[in-house]
Amino acid sequence: SDAKRRALMKLKDGASLAGLTERMETAMALVDQCYAIFNADCWVTSGTERETLHLGKPIAGDTDDPHYVGKALDFRIWHLPEASRVLIVDMIRQKLGPDFVVLWESRGQANEHLHVQAGHIAVA
Repeated sequence: SDAKRRALMKLKDGASLAGLTERMETAMALVDQCYAIFNADCWVTSGTERETLHLGKPIAGDTDDPHYVGKALDFRIWHLPEASRVLIVDMIRQKLGPDFVVLWESRGQANEHLHVQAGHIAVA
């Protein structure tokens, strides 16, 4: 059920899921399943909230960063052992498929996280 799924997901203070698209709701559940396989909590660290500055390029057809239009989420990854990170990123990419973009951002830095978005940026 939706309530049960949400109970497994953890939302960082200040992060919002308001206005998340249905595709990203589905993606979030799949990402959560991957974290569960690794016996790790799945933390959404940034969603649609305007308070977090995102400077990403819009997805084709949009005019704003995908976070602000409900098409992207950031997930905590630094709490996983180093060896597991490579495996979970690969697993998430496999599960979500080619229509999603999974970026391992700030790797090895304090702000290390996974950026997951539904759709690709417009290519000129």
